[in-house]
Amino acid sequence: MILAVIGDVRSNFLAFEAVLDAVEAEGIHIIVQTGNLALGGDGGNSVIELLQERSVIPIQGTEDRQTVMYRKKAASFRKRLPESLCDAMAAAQEYLSSRNLEYLGELQRVKKLEMDGLSIVCTHGAPSTPSVILDGDTELSRFEREREVASPDLVICGGADTFFARQAGDTLFAGPGRLVNAAGEAGYMLVSTEERPWSAKWVVVA
Repeated sequence: MILAVIGDVRSNFLAFEAVLDAVEAEGIHIIVQTGNLALGGDGGNSVIELLQERSVIPIQGTEDRQTVMYRKKAASFRKRLPESLCDAMAAAQEYLSSRNLEYLGELQRVKKLEMDGLSIVCTHGAPSTPSVILDGDTELSRFEREREVASPDLVICGGADTFFARQAGDTLFAGPGRLVNAAGEAGYMLVSTEERPWSAKWVVVA
């Protein structure tokens, strides 16, 4: 099985479209998006509509959930979250249609899939606690504990800033990082279970 995984989009429609086009040009039909779809400017509606049009499997990110709740919890968020993030959530609330806000609110934080006889957990963060972000610096013992939650074959994790892949026993944990990395490159994570050991790598879209 080969699948593509796309990280935080944050309303960047042009980069999202370019990456989806590149993935589909490679003949990859399974695409997962790990959350944080809409934040900031007016691209959020187009991002959500494109995701639905292309049959991407979505996960609710922490920022998606906070954006949906922003109007009711603005005062609380302003006390504990960065001002720039709160401003971006306020902008997303202004631009997103009520239908798309509802869509974000209804997304699952953890989604379990069965494909090609494999058990796959897709989550934004850790399987047991989606608000806790796993990354390449997370201790192996934490991955081993997370593996015990459901004993999946593959765990796809969102929320980390950069791509990572870690093996815990027979379970591969892999995260795509953000749609656009620190170098300004758009890309996606390519996961293959065609051969042992399974592989995960970051693919830059030119």
